[in-house]
Amino acid sequence: MKKILIALFTLLIAAFPLVGCGAPELPDTETDIIIEIFDGGYGTNVFRKIADAFEEENEEYTVHIVANSQLLGQQTEAKLQAGPSVNPTDLFFSAELNYMNIVDRGDRYIKGYDCALEDLSDLLDEETDGVKIRNKMNASFVDHFDFNGKYYAFPWSSDPNGIAYRADYFEENGWTVPRTTQELAELLPKMRDAGYTPFVWPGRIGYWDYAVLPWWAQYVGDAGMEDFWNCIDEYGDMSAEAFRQYGRYEAFYALEMMIGDENNSHESSLSYIHTDAQMALYNDKEKIVMMPTGGWLEIEMQKSSYEPGEVNVGLMRPPVLSSILEYNGKPRFTTITTEAKLREVVSAIDEGTGCPADVDPEEFAEMTKIRSYVYNTGFEQVAIIPAYANAKEGAKEFLKFMSTNRAAQIYYDVTDSYLMYDNSKIVQKESQTTFQKDKADIIKNVSYVSIADSKNPIFYKTDLEFDSITAQIAIGAATGSPDKMSAEKLWEEEYNTVDRRWKTLLEMAGITVN
Repeated sequence: MKKILIALFTLLIAAFPLVGCGAPELPDTETDIIIEIFDGGYGTNVFRKIADAFEEENEEYTVHIVANSQLLGQQTEAKLQAGPSVNPTDLFFSAELNYMNIVDRGDRYIKGYDCALEDLSDLLDEETDGVKIRNKMNASFVDHFDFNGKYYAFPWSSDPNGIAYRADYFEENGWTVPRTTQELAELLPKMRDAGYTPFVWPGRIGYWDYAVLPWWAQYVGDAGMEDFWNCIDEYGDMSAEAFRQYGRYEAFYALEMMIGDENNSHESSLSYIHTDAQMALYNDKEKIVMMPTGGWLEIEMQKSSYEPGEVNVGLMRPPVLSSILEYNGKPRFTTITTEAKLREVVSAIDEGTGCPADVDPEEFAEMTKIRSYVYNTGFEQVAIIPAYANAKEGAKEFLKFMSTNRAAQIYYDVTDSYLMYDNSKIVQKESQTTFQKDKADIIKNVSYVSIADSKNPIFYKTDLEFDSITAQIAIGAATGSPDKMSAEKLWEEEYNTVDRRWKTLLEMAGITVN
């Protein structure tokens, strides 16, 4: 019992750092905006600079920035449910928060409030720089945060994720950045033969999602992804059969092909956290070529005393899944039918040279969409305002300011990264690293995807998730053990697990299926 009490006390201290342990109390007024921010890859200094600019234009407000490296879903909910007498935070910039479940619980979440979260819908039709916010925000985010016709959360972080690569090693060896998964697969033995290790990755964090999710989207498209997130099977019914969607298998199999040979991965990948993997990639003695990563890589490496450009690292989009040339066993295109032609078309898209003369324009447009899929953690990093916040009107004004060209420029100047709004007015730095140039190229043609893409209670009210199988495949593929489970076996096993639990999952979600 003593251990339990100590654990509970520790949790409370972690949950409420603003009001305990001798921490200075912040003024909780209608004009003092208290913003608590998840201190992740980009840090929080940039938000202090944005807040300074906001205060210049809104002299009636004072912004207080509170950094919190533990501000994930569980802690955010604990703070939110503590209520106005304990929690002074007016605006949370949280990570991994299931805000849809909070909204769904209505007046059962916090006594006295119909909904614990402030409705932010009107903000989308506010204008900054003469443009409505909904028209400045990336369309992927506008669609995602529409929950039953309203907006209770805004994204606050946005950057393309992908596969970091040592651009200097590619140049030294005459390697071409792979356009397709087949081209990447052909490169791996060449890298090994030259004395390099193709991949390092943080086994304790699911960064391989940054490649697998785009591969899945490439195969099934927006409609197929939407069906999966609503558990709609190939017959149009809601059933566990949705977990047999073949495109998901193709994405999982591509991952198995990349790291299925244990010699393709650094021997410590399974035990590494993200900072370990980053340090290994940057260490020339390790001779590692690639790692899945987010757009924050260079910012985090500065914390390890590396200046951007000190080591020549780039960021590639996940290569196009070579198996998209067929769809469920049938040819997908009439003018793009070979691996060679696929590579040519991807090059034309990337280089902006237009549709090749012997390729159907409609098929080229479809391929342009396929090439645009990129993972973005912004779907999982959400800004919310407690319904009871004292300075909620000021908090809304701050969110509105975040959509301005001025805020976008500040964010870029400090982090070399981008917000989820229109970035076309940003004045780019004259001297850019390969990584920065690659990010700027990626966002020119982008459709963002994420593991947090379902608005159906079958996901947000249950423990169903996408990324667990990705981690299992990565771990199994890298062990090299003879009894490791293949991508196909895990794909089937996941379906079997969901099928066995289907009735329970529906009950948890409150869904009745005839």
